[in-house]
Amino acid sequence: MIEKFMNIMRLQSSLGSGTGNQTLIGQVIAYDPVAYAAQVKLYEGDPTDEDAPSLTTGWLPIGKLAIGVYAAPNIGDLVQVNFQEGNINNGIINLAINTGTPSRAVPAGTIFIESTNPVNLVAPVVNIDSPEVSLGNLDDALSGLLNGMAQSIYNSHTHNDPVSGVTGAPNEQMNSDTLTTSVRGN
Repeated sequence: MIEKFMNIMRLQSSLGSGTGNQTLIGQVIAYDPVAYAAQVKLYEGDPTDEDAPSLTTGWLPIGKLAIGVYAAPNIGDLVQVNFQEGNINNGIINLAINTGTPSRAVPAGTIFIESTNPVNLVAPVVNIDSPEVSLGNLDDALSGLLNGMAQSIYNSHTHNDPVSGVTGAPNEQMNSDTLTTSVRGN
């Protein structure tokens, strides 16, 4: 017990002196989405060792992955904390830690985003300039959307008639028998 306490004191001392560890690995224990900040439990040694000495930071800002690119950590994620001049109260959280293998191969030069949570793009305009865009396996969702739109437009459309004004909706309505089962975009 006394050894664990001594190790915690050594960890705190090395951080406070500005000469010791300036980067430590820790585990996110709390996240504030409004402040984009987190609290981290820091470990000296193996973070999976429950007996390893640890300290808990105050609320530290989370570094952006790039300009305008924010990624919120999950509670329990391992992160790297960089301390300015070793001060435990003046750090920034870096989320760029390899904590596993992606679910698929990532070819050189590509950007791969894998998340168990929603991925949001917020911008006045999102431009995609590519000769090919793959939306993955959207057979039911995409064909349902397109078929529903086509069916709604067709079943309610009218024509201008110079004699009687405007015609009514088509007599033969589009139904599930007349919808496509194949959707492909080029």
